[in-house]
Amino acid sequence: MNRLKVFAGLLTIFVASLSTGIGPASSSAQIREIPVRGLRGIAKVGKNKRGGHNIYYNPRTCRRLGPDLCSFFRAHEHAHVRLNHFGRGVPVRQAEWEADIWAAKNSSPASVRAAVRYFRRGNGGSIKHGSSISRARRVLGSSNTYSAQGRRRFFAPFTR
Repeated sequence: MNRLKVFAGLLTIFVASLSTGIGPASSSAQIREIPVRGLRGIAKVGKNKRGGHNIYYNPRTCRRLGPDLCSFFRAHEHAHVRLNHFGRGVPVRQAEWEADIWAAKNSSPASVRAAVRYFRRGNGGSIKHGSSISRARRVLGSSNTYSAQGRRRFFAPFTR
């Protein structure tokens, strides 16, 4: 991949992150988002050589699932850094729970809706993250995107 395309991709991500409130954890710690074609899953966070963090995401999976859902998952990974899950030694399930809530509060309404639809279809559940329905409820309950009526409509099929 040529350097101009990589730069354009990083610039696009940076501009998109400004609109969702996602950015560096502090002014001195820049979090880079790096496309990795062979990455399993959608996104993950890892330490870099300078002691900071990088967010790795799979551009093919993002294209297939759409930019809104990809943005939500990148926000989830930013949450792990912002909430200092690596430094505090938070239990994994608690960290994933907190990251979903943070992402729901700091993502665009379109990203939150895409995540809720994705989880409601039975995707995105795991031992670490909880069931897909529990994730949908967590995101839905934490977000300002849905009104009380919208939440009732979402939960109605699960309460019958």
